[in-house]
Amino acid sequence: MAAGFSSLLVSFIGILVIFSPLLAGLVTLAALPQLFFQIKMGNQRYIMTSQNTPMERQAGYYGFILSSAQAAKEIRLFNLGEYFLKSFKRIVIDVQNIQRNQQLRELSWQLWLSLLSSLVSSGTFVVVILRAFLGMFSLGDVPLYTSAVSNVQEAFSGIIIALSKINETALFFSRYTTLLGLKQSISIPLSPRPTSSLAGSIEFRNVSFRYYDESPWILRNVSFLLPARKCLALVGLNGAGKTTLVKLLTRMYDPTDGYLLWDGVDIREFDPTELRHRIGAIFQDFLRFEMTAQENIALGNVAQLWDENNQALLDAVHRAASKAGIHDKIMSLPQGYHTILSRWLSKEEQGVDLSGGEWQKVALARMFMRNADLLILDEPTAALDAKAEYDLYNHFVELINGKTSLLISHRFSTVRMADVIAVLENGQISEYGSHEHLLSLGGTYSKLYNMQADRYK
Repeated sequence: MAAGFSSLLVSFIGILVIFSPLLAGLVTLAALPQLFFQIKMGNQRYIMTSQNTPMERQAGYYGFILSSAQAAKEIRLFNLGEYFLKSFKRIVIDVQNIQRNQQLRELSWQLWLSLLSSLVSSGTFVVVILRAFLGMFSLGDVPLYTSAVSNVQEAFSGIIIALSKINETALFFSRYTTLLGLKQSISIPLSPRPTSSLAGSIEFRNVSFRYYDESPWILRNVSFLLPARKCLALVGLNGAGKTTLVKLLTRMYDPTDGYLLWDGVDIREFDPTELRHRIGAIFQDFLRFEMTAQENIALGNVAQLWDENNQALLDAVHRAASKAGIHDKIMSLPQGYHTILSRWLSKEEQGVDLSGGEWQKVALARMFMRNADLLILDEPTAALDAKAEYDLYNHFVELINGKTSLLISHRFSTVRMADVIAVLENGQISEYGSHEHLLSLGGTYSKLYNMQADRYK
């Protein structure tokens, strides 16, 4: 750009001295419309991209629905293929029309600017020829002077395009700086305290939470203890706030009010990554990674995953799978632990798709890969049949032996094995105690337990 500017300066001075200020001014003024056009088009491309992004995201979602195995059953059953295909086409056509209109605008402007540039070049040539015939300089100087004007135009064009690109890039970069400027959902300490193994208890002390100031309270003044090396079951109706408690405990969010204490220390004083490393969890909406069975389980402790030939890793994966009751099933697969659990990403149709209950056992094994202080199980047996659930809980006490565990379940046959049970209602703890104690109270837990028990009579 510096070389182009030097060439522009030399050529411009030559035009100014040899020809006239009028001609130099004309060349300069002819460049101004291009500057205006380039900046205007850059702004329009930025606006177009901002407007199209949500539609392109929606089109991508429809494309995923139409091509994913997860949605195939319902799309065929409810005959949804044509609906989603039409929706996909409509959005793609709208996006393409917006892009085409933008391209047509740019093309029309470029045509007018090319015409203006040609007029300036032609005018310059005429002036040079006339001056040559008047004897002001020789005909051999004609290509020299017309070339000088052409060089000025090209140099102006290069500088203008560079300036407009800077402007356009700054507009898009502003979106990035806006993203960086978003407030963190959790506080990150500058000098975090080391996260120690859980020795005493996890305490929720007057914890309240809502997502923003105008939203309703999800939790309000929640207080209870989760003793170390004990199992606490959390029960309540849908929407009571159980999953929100888990999000706070894993530091996806911080409490709006109150404290969440790990052995008496506010967890906001810990580094979030270190704290999460001490927590193992299986969520109801766990991910089904379309990777090998070994990778699906080993992702529970990704630090060991970098060396796939590490025998210690293989042994740990096998132990975790055995604990979750999925080892024999994986060994029966075509390539054992190296079988890809996907029909979409597999090669030569060697991939395998597991049942819902089998996938849940894989997720359990992933959790057992982490030697965590706290285990969180959100509906761990929701996709298991009665026999599989019975087999799992026959050795569940062994699985969580010496571990602090938080169990969320709607099945009271599962809940009753916990050491202590907390009932969450309307964002507050209404009952807390052992299974026998809560039954004797005759409150919400007793009613829910008896309602479920009556279904099996």
